[in-house]
Amino acid sequence: MDGRRRRLLAVAIALCSLAGSPQASHAQRARRPPAATRVQLRKVGGWWIADSDNFQVCSYREAEQAEAAAVACERHRRRLAEALGLGSATAAWAPKCQAILHPTVQSYVAAAGRGAEATVGSSLVQPARGRITARRIDLRIDVKDYLDAALPHEICHLLIADHYRDEPPPLWYDEGLALLADPAEKLARHERDLRDGVRRGISFSAREILAAQRYPPAERMGVFYGQCASLTRFLLRQEAPAKLHQLVRRSREIGPNAALQAIYGVAGVGELERQWSAFQRASSEEMLSASLLAVDDGKPHELSAVQN
Repeated sequence: MDGRRRRLLAVAIALCSLAGSPQASHAQRARRPPAATRVQLRKVGGWWIADSDNFQVCSYREAEQAEAAAVACERHRRRLAEALGLGSATAAWAPKCQAILHPTVQSYVAAAGRGAEATVGSSLVQPARGRITARRIDLRIDVKDYLDAALPHEICHLLIADHYRDEPPPLWYDEGLALLADPAEKLARHERDLRDGVRRGISFSAREILAAQRYPPAERMGVFYGQCASLTRFLLRQEAPAKLHQLVRRSREIGPNAALQAIYGVAGVGELERQWSAFQRASSEEMLSASLLAVDDGKPHELSAVQN
């Protein structure tokens, strides 16, 4: 993280900490939001701050916006944790996650860092391993349906980071699960990128995906994301999410070939490649673009494919 973002993070943490102090009590308002989520609203300077059990949402615009975001944060965190079997829904986050709502691209990029112009949300956990001392989400609110289009993806990253503290999770797994929390429209774009990459001969083998430790060059980024989502979806359709988490841990201990055999009964990465390729050919576009959380009247629910 560069020095500028580190300073911005420190400012945001200090700001949200002030929200819980006696100095902020003059603008305190208690409200009763929907879904039985407890939210405490305070105003500090020009900021409205919504405090829920696991989040502190900061909005420069209005109280209702901060409150709605806090409720959405709690809802997505709970349902994603349940859908993925991560167990994080029962353990309160300490420290809470600061979620900053950015009204412009400029303020978002200033916080998220150079290169964030093409994104609508970013998440940060410090440190990368060991006890977490800071959680943060930066979210652009100048995009359509930002509470469902970008927020679940970033919360998924935080849940995974919370679950793996000995060392950072594999890139394919971290991105794959977060991508599957995206809405169907965005997943369909990743699927198109995947098919285009395969057609152009720039896709990755299963062995390359499993071993990836850094993001590929820009010209292969689209197919990489598409393959991460596809491989993760394929594995989730074979067994319950707990098996996927076991695969990640066992692969570190005994290698991916032995782990695939022990957990999925798949005879190594070569056989995984064959089965995964067949899955991609046989899958319908509708199934491949289905999100982990399908939104129906504001009430997300898990895919049946993830409830094996």
